[in-house]
Parts: sequence; C-alpha cells; structure tokens
Amino acid sequence: MDHAIILQLLVGSSTKTVQQCRMHTCFDLNRCGLDDHRRLTVYVYPRYLLPDLYGISDPVNTITREYRRMLQAIIDSPFYVDNPKTACLLIPSYDVLNQRHVNLQGAGLTLTNLPYWNQGKNHLLFNMLPGQWPHFNTSLDARRGRAMLAGGGFSSLSYRYGFDISIPIYSLHQDDDYHQRSQDENYHNNISHHHRPWLLLSSQLHYDRKFDNRLMNLANDNRILILQRCSVNSSHKAYYQRCSHKQSISYPTILQDSTFCLMLRGYRLIQSNFLDALKFGCIPVVLSDEYILPFSEVLDWKRAALVFREDQLLSLPAVLSSISTKTRHNLRKQGMFFWQSYFKSLELITLTTLQIINDRIFYNTARSYSEWNEPYLSRQLPAVYHNPPIFYPVIGRKEMGFTVIILTYNRFNNLKRILTILENVASLKEILIIWNKQEMAAPSASYLMEEANTKKPVVVMMMKNNKLSNRFIPFKTLKTDAVFAMDDDMNMLTPDEIEFAYQTWLEYPDRIVGFPACNQLWNESAHQWLYTNDWTNDLSMILTKAAMYHRYYNYLYINNMPQDIKDWVNSNFNCDDIAMNFLIANYTGKPPIKVTPRKRFQCSECVKNRKPLSTHLQYLENRTKCLNVFKRIYKRNPLVRSSFRIDPVLMGDNISSSFQKFPSVGAV
Repeated sequence: MDHAIILQLLVGSSTKTVQQCRMHTCFDLNRCGLDDHRRLTVYVYPRYLLPDLYGISDPVNTITREYRRMLQAIIDSPFYVDNPKTACLLIPSYDVLNQRHVNLQGAGLTLTNLPYWNQGKNHLLFNMLPGQWPHFNTSLDARRGRAMLAGGGFSSLSYRYGFDISIPIYSLHQDDDYHQRSQDENYHNNISHHHRPWLLLSSQLHYDRKFDNRLMNLANDNRILILQRCSVNSSHKAYYQRCSHKQSISYPTILQDSTFCLMLRGYRLIQSNFLDALKFGCIPVVLSDEYILPFSEVLDWKRAALVFREDQLLSLPAVLSSISTKTRHNLRKQGMFFWQSYFKSLELITLTTLQIINDRIFYNTARSYSEWNEPYLSRQLPAVYHNPPIFYPVIGRKEMGFTVIILTYNRFNNLKRILTILENVASLKEILIIWNKQEMAAPSASYLMEEANTKKPVVVMMMKNNKLSNRFIPFKTLKTDAVFAMDDDMNMLTPDEIEFAYQTWLEYPDRIVGFPACNQLWNESAHQWLYTNDWTNDLSMILTKAAMYHRYYNYLYINNMPQDIKDWVNSNFNCDDIAMNFLIANYTGKPPIKVTPRKRFQCSECVKNRKPLSTHLQYLENRTKCLNVFKRIYKRNPLVRSSFRIDPVLMGDNISSSFQKFPSVGAV
C-alpha cells in the first residue's frame, strides 16, 4: 500500500481537538496529589520517535534550542517527577512551538501514539506561533485531542477559558545585550522619570495593512514616531534597525525614548514586540480586538497596559496625552515588574505556566491576587510556610504540637508564673519569648527555665524596637504550624484550657481560636462601628493576648498587611490584635472561635496595682477608632459575627473529674 495512503488512514485515527474542554471535562484531577504531593507534578516524555508503522517514521525529528530550554527548566524545577504514573501533567518532548515548522498530520499522529496520551488528557503543549499562511489561525491547527494548550496569540474565540493558557510570543531581544546596560541599571533607568521625547511609537514590522492610512494620519503629529522596515537591509540588520523617512534608527533602543508603544493586529493578533516594550519600559497600547493578553488569568493588565478597540486608533493622541505623569510611571513600573517576574526568559514563561496550572488544581494554596500583581511583594513563601492553613487536612496532626509566643516588656514575675503553667501543657513543643524592652538585657533562656523549673525548650528573642507587632514576626525558627500568642499577664489560664484550645484549633486550623472575645456594634447615629468588650455571647474578634492561630498569618501580617495599618498600630501602640483579626477574617471569610466560658482575664497582680485598662472609656474610644480606620483602609469590614463557643465534653456535668479529659477548665 502507498505510504501516503497509509499516513492518511493513520491520521484519521488521531484524536481530534475538543473545542469545549474545561478542567472538569478534559483533565483527570484524580491523577494529582498522589504520593502525598501537595503541588503539581510534571513528567517530561523522553524524546520518542513515531513508532515505525508500515515504515513511516516521525516526520519531525528535530527540536529547537528554545524548546530544549523550556523542557530543561521543567526538569530542573520542583514540579518534575520521573515517574509518569505519579505525574499530574505530562509534557511531550515534541516541538510545536512554531507551527510553520510542524507537519500537522504527522504531529497529530505522533501525539496519539504517545504511550500515556489517553486522548490528550492531562497533557500540555507549548505553541508560541500558531497558524500559517494564508489563514494564521489563533491556535495550533494540529489534532491534539483533550490536551491543554499554552499558546501565543489566542483570540477570545479560540481560547478555552479556564483550560488553555495564553503565553507571550517570545522575542529574541529578551536574550541579547545589544545596546543594553547591565540588567539592574537598565531596569532602574526604564522605570525612572527620565524624559521620553516620543509620546507614542509604532515600530511593528508586521501589521494589518488596513491601518496604513490611519498611521499616516498619526505621523503628522510630531509627538508620534512611525517606524517601518528599512528598504534595503540584511535580515540580521533588520533585526536591529527600523527606518523613518530613510533615516535608520536603532531598535530596540528607541523603545527607551518612547512613553507608549503601539501594538496592532498583524498576521497574528500580537507580535514579539509586546515583550520588547515591557522590557524597555514602554507602556503597551494594544489595538487587537479579541486578543487574550498573556497570563491574563492571574495578571491584572489594567495596571500595566492600555487596551483599545481597533477603530479607536485615531483617538489615541488625545487619550494618551491626558494620562498623568504619575499614572504613566505606575503603568511603566507594573509592566517592568511583570517582565522581571514572568516574561524575562523562556524558563520564567514556562514555570509561570506551570504555576498557573498548579494554582487551578491546588487552589487552596494558590497565590493570591496580591502575590501575582503587587510589585516588590515577596514572591516565594519561606520554606517553613509551605503549608497554609486552608490546605490542612480535616483533622490536623496532633503530634506536631504548638509554639507559645509570649510578648513581654519587664514583668519577670508574671513571665515566671506563665512558664510554670506551660510546663504542664502536653502538646506544647517550644516557648518563644519576645523581649520588648531595649533598655534592659533579656534574661537568658537557661535562667528562665531554671527559675520556672520547666523542661520545655525556651528561646528568647531580643527586639530592636518596642513594637506590639513584634509578636507577629514570621521567625524562621518556628517549628510548628500552630502558635499560641500570649501576653505576659495571662497567668490565670490553666494547662487544660491551653491544651483544649490547641485540640480545638486542630479541627479549625484556618481560624483564630482562643479566649478573650470582643465584638463590634453598628452605631447608626454616628454611622460608625463601635468596639465593645461587654460580656455577651456575641463575638467577632479573639484578642491575641491569648489566641491560637496558624503561623502563616504571621507571614501575611508582615508581608501582606496594608502598610497604613501597620504604621497605625506602631504609632498608636494599640490594636495589633484587631489588625490580626481583620487579616484572618479577610482571608477566610469566617468568624473566630471562642473556647471555654471564661470571660474574666485579669491577673491578680494587675488588679491589685491598677484599674484594668479595658474598662477605661478612653481605651474603648481608641479601639473604636481603630475599627473604623482599618475598615476604611480595607474598604470594607471583613469581621464576621458569631455566637459560637466550644467547651470540653462533660464540662459542667455533675460527674467525677476523673472522667473528664480537661477537668481544670475554669469558670467565668
């Protein structure tokens, strides 16, 4: 039989592309999370050739340098596994980055004959340059079954939302150093306020010729520079040159002299100059109807680029001129941040793609909007914080135990009494003492352990500044997920109460669980929230003078809490506990949990020496002010009210204490 006929028959058996794919229809989530993996696991096929069926071999037997780099980045990443049976995602070593170099019939056949293909389920293909003359479709034309596509140039018609991933078309200018300074110097220069003589630049070589007349009209504006391909040029020189009225201009250096860069529909919806613009601090102005911006699933492009309809081209000069200098700077800074974080190299583009898929599957540990979009926010969670509370099992691991964090200033007797109580808390693993008095040397851990006659490990941290928020520092030395924050005057709590708080937290690891509760009331006449610590059954906050929560919230407090709130807490030396309750409620959307009926939290020494601070009218007024300031900064009040309390089983029953697991839980 003729080989062409055989090939045609085989291609007919390849898996057709399923256009209606979504994660729940074309992706088997049961493959993910195997062997206790709590992240995406990725297998890269060895370089398979098409099985020799009737003498027909793989029509494409080469792999580009770019695709090799991408595969190597995956192999070198934490996502990689060498066992396809434990992989959540599988990536063929079959290069379809540029459709022009792909035999479409052979590609579909090659993919179908991969050993774990399964109609393409849980497979990912990378294709930066889809389509070919004369149609230039916006997604890879090869039959790919149910495989996920990371594609450049998607339109809203070809993009399968929530399934495919839009990636950029990579520019070779990303790799070379032609006319560039050192990377750091170049970065700071590109986001600086230095004068850029051109308001708008068009340097794109391939665009739809329907724009020609309108571009000629724009060229009459002396603030706009329209560049074309130089008429006589070698291909290498054209790569670095553009021309205007027969004058040769260096590219991409000219991008640094332009405020906005025009991106027009061409053969494809977008070109590689999109990344060039980001790299050189030129704000992209996109006129390409239906184009899906790269990584738009997680990146907020309203903060880094301007998108207009194609019929709005002639209105650009007026619109762009009206944009303030501050807004331009913010757009440029955000664009440079995106480039540095996600687009600077093929390796970054590849790993960002995998991170997005990871966040879809393991959504409980997914990066937040802020983590994707906020410049200078720490991108990588410290290793000790890789298990956020929302991803905890239904029942936590009791053997992990918890750490007590005690904030103290100079009340040694109180501290000694607390250490004595903590000695008898079964699940306590370590005690961390935050010493806030800089004028006095902190006592050594060994001295405190000897004085309190405790064998529990003690660590003393001497602080440089006296701040209430020092208790929320995410110390790398913390060994447990659960932390119990205590003030140094909480010596009325019993070991059973503290242990019971931990056992309760294990079942609600995303909540703040503890003892002193307070609430908020709406004052209609004053149109504000009021802080109250009245002894009622309603509550919306658990104060961190005696509260159990996940250490991840310490990380969020230091790194994600609005700076205005942290400054307010430090300057007013108050309301750190309200701030933490705002943070946790905003993160979870859930109320705190109070344990045990105890409502009185006054140490005997404090009562003798002074009137309790919480009864002072000024104190309540200050706390009310905090509530409303924080609500204004958050632009909402995230606190959730509850009347829920958890007590130990058999508590209050008229039975022998020997039958009770927590007999020394105190009364009101």
